Amino acid sequence: MEIGTLNVPISTPPTDATSALPLAKSDIAPSIRRSIGADYPLWTFARGRSVSGRREDRNDIASRPGRRNREPDPLRPPRMRWIAICLLLVVASCGTGTAQAELEAFTKLGSAGGLAGLEPVELGTAGAPGFLRTLEQAKIANPAEARAALAYAPPADRRGFAFVVPGCAEDGAELTVEGGTLTPKLTGGENVNCATANYFLAVFSVERDSIPAAPKLSR
Repeated sequence: MEIGTLNVPISTPPTDATSALPLAKSDIAPSIRRSIGADYPLWTFARGRSVSGRREDRNDIASRPGRRNREPDPLRPPRMRWIAICLLLVVASCGTGTAQAELEAFTKLGSAGGLAGLEPVELGTAGAPGFLRTLEQAKIANPAEARAALAYAPPADRRGFAFVVPGCAEDGAELTVEGGTLTPKLTGGENVNCATANYFLAVFSVERDSIPAAPKLSR
């Protein structure tokens, strides 16, 4: 008996994945999605890309069609650089203002002549005695208070400075320290007009480490 051979054509699956029909998101079993990672984009199946189950790196994401790949702007500093700049400005501002200066004595000298243009002086230096003699020769209103103010001895971590400032009816003063320059300013006594200028003696102490060895003293 002759046994015939039955030839059954067996079709092989297409080797080119791109020839497969696109799959919708709902066609993919949840178990498959969990196995390849939920963060992997589903559209890669429809495009025939091989799925490795790994997360795409930044270069792959930036090179996707339609995605904007913004180049860094050389004129725009990075965010961390802005933060560093702000911190530097804050630190620099700590050395500017009146925080490191304190008013130690404030005395009204009156409108006596000879006080205009008197240069300020640092206490305890060679110019301090001559500063006091100029005040006494000008016949100021309160010589005893002026001598007591100039006798102030600052502690080791501070330095003392004396200023004669013209004004009217002020009752206080403050000292601004900026860039190695010390500038006094009278405060108070608003809405008062004086026919002649009155002079005031203001003695300040400043932190030694906050100013240079030879600061500029403004009148």
